[in-house]
Amino acid sequence: MGGKWSAARGRRPAGEDFRAVFADTLQQARAALTEPGLLERTVQTPLGPAPGAFLVHIRTNEYLAHGWDIADATGQSIDFEPELAEQALAAWRSRFAETPRGPGGPFGPERVAPEGASAADKLAPFPGREPVGGR
Repeated sequence: MGGKWSAARGRRPAGEDFRAVFADTLQQARAALTEPGLLERTVQTPLGPAPGAFLVHIRTNEYLAHGWDIADATGQSIDFEPELAEQALAAWRSRFAETPRGPGGPFGPERVAPEGASAADKLAPFPGREPVGGR
């Protein structure tokens, strides 16, 4: 995953056009995640060296979690593909069930999804997300 991916993760100066920065970062991520042979290679991830397939899972889960945050906060529909959200939640439960929660950890305390919640709304409480009532 070369320098482009590293640049995509770096901080951007305040005042830049956030839409242009996001579009550029997304293009860089797309290019990195579609590199031939990525799934079979060992790559550096935020959690250390891992198979490229694991990096794809990490990024997919990040986009789901933060996409949920943005949609909830701005009152937009959270219409993720239910099977994708269910698979992501199963993977999170498998990989991160024992991860410390609270201050200093990557996740807050797990929340309980409301009765009848969509697959996406069941995914969000695992890392500690709570609706802010935007929708």
